[in-house]
Amino acid sequence: MAVGLVAALALHFTSGGQTPRLITPPSPSASSKPSPTASGTANPKPTPTMPSDPIDILKKNPLYSLKVNAKCAAQSAPTTTAAFRKQVKALVDCQNKAWQKALAKTAIEFRKPSIKHYSSSIKSPCGALGTNFPASYCTADNTLYFSKASFTQGRYYRLAVAEFVIHEYAHHVQTLARIFSHTDAMKEREASISRRIELQAHCMAQYGLTHSNLGFTAADRADLEYQFGYTSDAEGHGSAKAERYWGLRGLDATKVGACNTWKVKASLVK
Repeated sequence: MAVGLVAALALHFTSGGQTPRLITPPSPSASSKPSPTASGTANPKPTPTMPSDPIDILKKNPLYSLKVNAKCAAQSAPTTTAAFRKQVKALVDCQNKAWQKALAKTAIEFRKPSIKHYSSSIKSPCGALGTNFPASYCTADNTLYFSKASFTQGRYYRLAVAEFVIHEYAHHVQTLARIFSHTDAMKEREASISRRIELQAHCMAQYGLTHSNLGFTAADRADLEYQFGYTSDAEGHGSAKAERYWGLRGLDATKVGACNTWKVKASLVK
C-alpha cells in the first residue's frame, strides 16, 4: 500500500507556513515483498461487495452506498489545550462508533485510527511533521496528527475543530476502503489525484458535520460557506470554486456517495 501524508489546509486567515503535502515513497523494487492492503492481506480476493478492478474500487466503492450517522458531543471553541485534546478524542470516538457500525455492512474491515498531538515537530513513518499545517493523517501508521496550530485554529468558529478532525478521519476511511492504495489507476498527474483525494475528504467532512448530532445551524453553515471561498493550496487541494462545489455537496448529502470525486471529469476537481 502506498504510504502518504495528507494534511488539512490551514484556515485562510492564518498567514505564513507551507501548504499541506501529499508524500509518497519510491515504488518498491521487484524483489520486495508485496505491501499489505488496507484489509491486511497481500492480495485480497474479490468479494460480492468489494470490486476487484482498481478503477472500480475508486469509482464504485461500497463506501458510497452508506448513510453514516454519528452521535457526537456538543461543540464549542476550546479554551485550553487540555480541553482541545479531550474534544478531539471525543470526536474521534464518536466517529469510530458510527463508522464501525456502517462499515459492518460492507467488505471493508474497520480499524480505529490512533491520535498523536505535538507542539513543535514529530517524526512519523510519513516523514517529519512540523506546525505549518494544523492536522494530518499518515497512511503508514493510521494515525491522526494534530499540531499546536490545530488548537489555535480550532477557536475561530464553533465547528472548526470538528471540521478538521472529521476531515482527517475521512482520510482514514479512504485508507480502510482501499482508495489510497489504488489511486494510480486514474492515470492522472499527481496533483489531480491529490485534489480528488482532498476534495473527497473535504466533502465527507461537511457530510460528517451535518450527520453527527452537532446541532447544525444556519450560522454554522454560513461559517463553513465562508471558508469555502478561500484556499491556500489550489494545486493540491483544489480551487475555491472546487472547494465550494464539493463542500456544498457534502452539506446537502444524504449518502457518502455524494462525495465520489473519482467518477467526475477533471474540471470538477480543479
